[in-house]
Amino acid sequence: MRKSDKIRLQHMLDTAREALEFASSSCREDLERDRKLVLA
Repeated sequence: MRKSDKIRLQHMLDTAREALEFASSSCREDLERDRKLVLA
């Protein structure tokens, strides 16, 4: 695996973790009302 691939994968992992953290305090009803949560 090339170094640039590892960097891209690390960015994706970081972003996925951030999205999970952002949505962790939300419930299903919040998802239906909040476009940011849908995109996260």
